[in-house]
Amino acid sequence: MLQRVLSMRRNFSLLFLLLAAPLAGAETILFDNVNVVSMTTPQLLSGQDVLIKDGKIARIDDAIEAPEGAVIVDGENRYLMPGLAEMHAHIPPTTQRRNVERVLTLYLANGITTVRGMLGEPGHLKLREAQNRGQVVGPRIYTSSPSLNGSSVRSPDHGRSQVKDYFDAGYDLLKIHPGLSPEEYSAIADEARSLGMDFAGHVPAAVGAWRVIGAGQTSVDHLDGFAEALASPEAVQQVPASFFNYLVAPHARQSQIPILLSALKAKKVWVVPTESLMHQFSGTRPLEELKNNPNLQYVSPATRRSWQGTLTQVFSDPNYSLSAAQSFLRLRLKLIKAIHEEGHGVLLGSDAPQVFQVPGFSIHDELRLYEQAGLSPFDALATGTINVAQYFGVEQSRGQVAEGFDADLVLVAANPLEWVGNAAKVEGVMVAGRWHNQQWRSSALEKIAASF
Repeated sequence: MLQRVLSMRRNFSLLFLLLAAPLAGAETILFDNVNVVSMTTPQLLSGQDVLIKDGKIARIDDAIEAPEGAVIVDGENRYLMPGLAEMHAHIPPTTQRRNVERVLTLYLANGITTVRGMLGEPGHLKLREAQNRGQVVGPRIYTSSPSLNGSSVRSPDHGRSQVKDYFDAGYDLLKIHPGLSPEEYSAIADEARSLGMDFAGHVPAAVGAWRVIGAGQTSVDHLDGFAEALASPEAVQQVPASFFNYLVAPHARQSQIPILLSALKAKKVWVVPTESLMHQFSGTRPLEELKNNPNLQYVSPATRRSWQGTLTQVFSDPNYSLSAAQSFLRLRLKLIKAIHEEGHGVLLGSDAPQVFQVPGFSIHDELRLYEQAGLSPFDALATGTINVAQYFGVEQSRGQVAEGFDADLVLVAANPLEWVGNAAKVEGVMVAGRWHNQQWRSSALEKIAASF
């Protein structure tokens, strides 16, 4: 046991040495004559000066004299918005230190200033603290516990003890995975509620979406179990097993949607759609098109081959149905809009890195799909800014460009309130007042591509 602990410390130490290149502290920075996407209103604030000091937004005005020694960033014809979040992120194990560095850099280079890691490990707790101290280049980190699933949980009592252990260790939330029995899930949910600890993730099949929502699970990710919840039990039993049970979608009863929305709202359950991932698995985009995505240059050849093999296996399944997949996607887009309008709310998340989900870049695919679902650009951006701040209980300090708020910001080249795809045109990003300009971004991306 001692040897394993020492090995874990040694691995983290190597990671820390790699990532902890000296960073500039929170500088005094003035964004000069910039257009502000405040997220306090859907209207743009044009021609503003924004002063950053001590990691905070100190002042916003149309004419601010630059303090002595301040770094001045030209904001003309540019747009300053709050940093985005990836609410279903996967941070690699800290034993894979170079991979961790790459993934965190890809998030940050794409304007993501907060990630909710959804498969935690002890090393991520140390990584989170190092980032908080400004010793790691990357977004703010919230980390889930290791997976609670049908293999890791042996009984209801064992589930309770794991919850207590993860709470004591300092994880931000519990990760729920498939395979739990109703009794195990209930024990985990009861213990989590008693400790005031969030639990989020999947819907175990034996538990079902209605029970998960009733238990007050903090978020249901992937819209997991929703198609089954909307269909009759007989319809669910008749169709063969499939990826997220997409074959059930044609049997979903539209009359059940308002009931689902009311339950989500009553129990304050957020939804993290990871819609871009579902589109990759649907087969509606040719595999050749996915393989030619230029963003794959930031992913190792071995990973690309693995992703291609996964989809080849999905599409060669004799039960694969393109029409059912299209029905599945139509249902999901309808649910995303309805949950935004009448449920508790949507949180931005794409499940990267996953199959053809390149970290950071996939978040912008996700945002465009929310717009396709019928959300306005402002409402789509809200899923990754003000909604996230509300989820974490930090709505008085993050998620907006407002005086006194934390300086987690993204500078983009075009107006994201006109088209949400403009949020991908990143020219610089700031976390807690630490500014990473376009030169840093270009160099960081080139370095990652060159490493492969």
